[in-house]
This record gives sequence, C-alpha cells and structure tokens, in this order.
Amino acid sequence: MSDLTTIPTFLQGDGEIAQSLQALDWATHPLGPPQDWPDALKTTVHLLLHSPQGMFIWWGDDLIHFYNDAYIPLVGEKHPNCLLQPASEVWREVWDDVAPMVDEIRTTEQGRKEEDRLFILNRYGYPEETYYSYSHTPIIDSSETIRGILGIAKDATKRVVMNRRHKLIQEIFDCTKGAMTREEVCVDVRNALQTNTLDIPFGLLYGIDAEDTGKLILKQTVAIDPAHPTALPEARFSESSVWPFDKVGDGSEIIIEEVDDSSFPTGDWNTPPTQVALIPLGGTGTKEICGVLVAALNPLRPYDEDYASFLEMLRGAVSSAIFRARAFEDEALRNQELKEGDRRKDEFLASLAHELRNPLAPIRSGLEVLKLAKDDPARTEETMAMMVRQTEQMVRLIDDLLDVSRITRGKVNVRLEELDLIIELRNAVDASMPFIKAANHHFELKLPDDQEKVMIFGDPHRLTQIFSNLLNNAAKYTPKGNGKISLEVTTEKDHAVVTVRDNGYGIPPDRQEQIFSMFEQFMHRGNDVSNGLGIGLTLVRSLVEIHQGTISVESEGTDKGSTFTVRFPLLSQSPEQRSLRASEPPATVQAKLSFEPPRDRKILIADDNETATFAMQMIFEMEGYEVEVASDGVEAVEAAHNFHPNIVLMDIGMPNMDGHEAARRIRAMEGGDEIHLVAISGWGRESDMQKSDEAGFDRHLVKPVNPDQLRELLHSLPARRSSEQSASSRP
Repeated sequence: MSDLTTIPTFLQGDGEIAQSLQALDWATHPLGPPQDWPDALKTTVHLLLHSPQGMFIWWGDDLIHFYNDAYIPLVGEKHPNCLLQPASEVWREVWDDVAPMVDEIRTTEQGRKEEDRLFILNRYGYPEETYYSYSHTPIIDSSETIRGILGIAKDATKRVVMNRRHKLIQEIFDCTKGAMTREEVCVDVRNALQTNTLDIPFGLLYGIDAEDTGKLILKQTVAIDPAHPTALPEARFSESSVWPFDKVGDGSEIIIEEVDDSSFPTGDWNTPPTQVALIPLGGTGTKEICGVLVAALNPLRPYDEDYASFLEMLRGAVSSAIFRARAFEDEALRNQELKEGDRRKDEFLASLAHELRNPLAPIRSGLEVLKLAKDDPARTEETMAMMVRQTEQMVRLIDDLLDVSRITRGKVNVRLEELDLIIELRNAVDASMPFIKAANHHFELKLPDDQEKVMIFGDPHRLTQIFSNLLNNAAKYTPKGNGKISLEVTTEKDHAVVTVRDNGYGIPPDRQEQIFSMFEQFMHRGNDVSNGLGIGLTLVRSLVEIHQGTISVESEGTDKGSTFTVRFPLLSQSPEQRSLRASEPPATVQAKLSFEPPRDRKILIADDNETATFAMQMIFEMEGYEVEVASDGVEAVEAAHNFHPNIVLMDIGMPNMDGHEAARRIRAMEGGDEIHLVAISGWGRESDMQKSDEAGFDRHLVKPVNPDQLRELLHSLPARRSSEQSASSRP
C-alpha cells in the first residue's frame, strides 16, 4: 500500500503511525482491507491520524488498539508493539480498573471524563506512578450500534506530582513559621512530612548535638517505628554503619541506590522504597550543618531532575526553619542573659550605694574629730589613719563600679569564621537600602574589578551590623534628595579596606576625635535629625576592634561630608598571628627617667575641679615646691608660658580646651620639650593612655591618685627633660 494511489484517503499522512498503518499487510489482519472498514472506523481513524492531541481507538469486540503520534509518549516502551493489539493486552497491569469503564460505556452508550486518574503502569520496564486526564466517547456505526471507543488522553503526571511536592514545601514553611525552638521545628517538619508519604514514604530527622558538632541525635521519625533497626538514636559524621553519614559531612547530598529491606514502611504504596536520600541540612562543612534528613524515595517515581529539585527545596525549607529557630533561641538566650545581667547589676549598684555610705559616715565623723583634737596628736594620727582606710575603701568601690562597665562591654558576642567580606557587605547594603532609598539618595557600590573573594576572619552578623550602621548613619546625616553615598572595597598589602563616603553634614575637625565616644553626637544646625551619633559608632568601633581591625573618620568640616575607613587583616595572616597580635597591648612609649632629688621645682596644676586643685597645691607647697594653678586648658598654656614649670599635672576633661590640646601647645612652645607633662584623668583604658602619649604626655595617672605614688613620681623626675628623653617620649 506504499503507492498513494492505492492508500485510502483516511489512512494518508506522514506521521509515524500513519506510515505504519500504510505499510501493514491488511489482507491477513482480522480487520481486513481498510477500504472495506465501516465508515465509522474510517472517519474516526482519519480524525485520529490528523489530531495534535493524544488520541486512541479501541475497536470491535477485542478493542483493537489504534493511537496516533501524540499518544506514543503515553505508552512508552510498549510502542510500537502495542499498535493494533487488544487493549486488554496493552494495559494488562491496569485492566481490572479499565474494564468496568468500558462495560459502562457499552451499557449506557454514554461517554465519560476523568481528571488526574492514578494508574500504576509498566511503560518502561518498572511499575510507575502516573496520572491521566482523559475522555471516552462511544463510536456508533450506521446501525446505531456501539462498535468502539474513541479516547483523548493527556499525561498529567508531571503536574500532579509537582503540585503535590510544592504543597509539601509550602506546608513546611507555613507550619514552622511560628516555631521558636529547634525542637518545635522538628515536630512541625515531621507533621508536614507525614502529609506526603507518597514522595517521602518514611523519614528520620537528625539534629546536631549541642556539645559535640560531630554527633547526630535522632529528633523525629516520619512514618517509621522509632524502634526500627535503621532508626539509630545516635550517630556520628565519621561513621558509616546503617547510614553512610560520613559521606554527607561536607554538605553533599547522596542517594543510596537499590536498598533492599522488606521491613521498610511503604508509606501510601504497597511497595517498599528502594532508594534513600541522605540530605544534609544547612550549608557546606560539618560545622555549618544543622542536621541530616534521611528520606526514603517514592518507589514508583524515577529519581530524575524533578526529584532532585524537590529534595533541594525540601532541604532549603527545613534548613531555613531550623536556622530561624536557632536565631530565636539565641535571641531568647541573649535576652535572658541581659535580664539576668540587669538583675545582678541592679543588685550590685544597690549594694554599692550602701557600701559607699559606710565609709562616708566615718570620714565625716573623722573630720569632726580633727576639729576637736587639735592638741591631741595621738588621736589626730589615729583618726587620719582611719580616714585613709575608709578613703581607700571608697576607691576600691569606685573601681568596682568601673568594672561593671567593663563587664557590660565584655558581653559582646562574636562567632568568628572564615568568610568572604564581599558577601557580608552586600548583606549590609541590602539591609540599609530601604533607608537610603527613603531619603532619595544615590548609592554606589564599588567592588574589586577582578571580583575575587576578599577573605577575612569574622562574624557575618557583626560585619553586617558594622557596615549597615555606617550606611544608615550616612543616609541619616545626609540631606534628603541630593545625597551621594558610596561603599568601596579595596585591598592594601595584607588588609581589606572598606570606605563609606557621603556628602552630608560632615563633622567639625574638633569633634572627630570624640565621635566614637559613648553618647557623643553632633547636631548640625537646622537639620531635622533628632538623634545624633550616640552609641552606634561606639559599638561599631568595638566590633571592628574585636575583629582586630581599625576604623577612622575624615571630614573637611561642616557640610563637607564624611569618610569612614575600616581595615581588617586578610585571611592570609594565620589565626596564630592574629591571636598573638590581639594579645599585645597598644604600644606606648615613655621617657626613661633618672632619679634626682627635688630642687628648684615649679609645678603647674591644671584642673577645673577647684577642690582637687586646692588639696594638691597644699600638699606640694608643704613639700617645698613652687605651685601655680590653672582651671582650664587655655589658662594652663598661658601659665606654662609665663611660669616656666618643671612639671605640669594636668586634667584631660577641662573646659575651653582639653588637656590633650593643651599638652600639644605646651610642647610646641619654646622650651616645651623640657617640661615633664603628667596626665591625671578619671579615664584609665589603654586607649586613653595611648591618646595621652600621642598628645605629648610623659605619664598618665588615673584618679584618684595616691599621694605616695605622686610623691615617688615627682622625686624620680629630673629637673628638666633631656633631648634624648624628648625624642623617645613621642613617636
């Protein structure tokens, strides 16, 4: 029948099925020559061969199976042998379900339609879960007798399975969003997984042991008895007993093929699973993994790209829920610690107030005794000794009060790890963009041209906090509507350098040293910023220093914008080097002093506390010194110029001009390098001492200064600083 002139019109066509029908020797076939077929069959076959939809015909008592090219994928490897075979043979594995439908159509002479009908077919040599949407219509000949069935079928398997899997992922997101602990997450994930034991016939959910990150603890079981031998209560990443956990320690998912265990639960199927996935939850690297999900796979679906994508979504949903709960736990723990710290601090301050009153009472009484015991040396000496003891007690109590501040600063929690600084900077930019956009600023991110990673040792959360704080400040202190803000990343030798620039209100030069101090803020005239730079930059500096970094600020002045520069050691430096550097105190240089008895000594005392100045003046005059006093930095500079002192004892926090600036100006005057400068301040941190050293002071003493300590210092100082001492005392 290869000659078109001999091929019936209804069989003509270029498709694979049409060609097969044309090439067939119909003389020996039960249907006989096509030209002798009933008109109903001819018409239906013609329709079938020219339809773009998947169609089939079951004809005659034997339901001979015709189909078209679009229907070939629906029969899989049964094609082409199933063409013109009895339908009961073609679909032998499901004929018990199909035969009643055929009988119904023949009896009622009515068609039928069904959506997403489940059939377990053997199309590729194995049982397969499939879903079909189809319609069956009776084929009636001229005698109004049903001679066959015309079917239109569509494979809905991909859509049905995908929707079912997406529903499970959404269920996990929905049911875990309120979970505040990891234990709650595990329960919620188990409940969600039990709604779909088609794709996950059973599961084992393991968490990481809190004390041992290499140890796994079974948290929940899904559709499997916790006593099942494969439900190990504990396991380790280094072990490979029942489950090869040692293969997922690096964060890689593995599929165990051809699992043969008839004791496994079957889920909603009658067939035990033959494949099991080990899904690490979290990132890569054992330390970042937050758990492992052992998930049996659907025995009636192939493990293909769709299945792999589903498992990856499952991994992401469960991991994000665990990480979110862990963040809640960490926050709850921090809050608990803060509350406990506040409680202890309140109790300590209450006790401190009580203890401060205790020495004050005898000191006050001692003053009265001294008034009355003018002619009683023994009583006077005894009373003074008591007052000294009580004063020392007060000093110790004040030192304890300062320790509270140190403890509070020590509560800053960091989790250092190797990371790419670029990623954390992008996170910070993302966090700050709403503020930048709300103010209608222009923002520019400048990254290295080579796009290589900038690896440092840091805490991701704290790094984001540092730079989002700087960006938020830039947005806040730049006039709305015409602001230009940029963040630039470069590398210089062994350091990563991050620069945040803005063209905002700027910072006056005389305020730039204090801008990182606690509660320090600069209010620009006429702006609408209600809060200035308070504790934010103090926190930024603390966090930068914890990362062994530095931060500096530059501004040409008011309305000239600001530039904050942060430097971090690159990861090329070993942790040992960083640890060694972190343990070294800031370098300080002090003059080498030689002993010389006091003679012709002039002392200048500069302090805005008149009471303290008066007391020190009396002590030194009784010691034989010539003393001049000043109440602020300006007076101190003038007195140094006119009085020519050997020694200057100077407070730092004075009005009009602080002690640091006064020291610089004294050093700059003629003969200033020969004067011994001693800072006396209530601030005693290493950074405070470093600032005094940089300003030109020889020593930095912390209030209250013990008189004996001060006497020893003054007696040890030469009358004038030598040129060598002047050179060595400052960089």
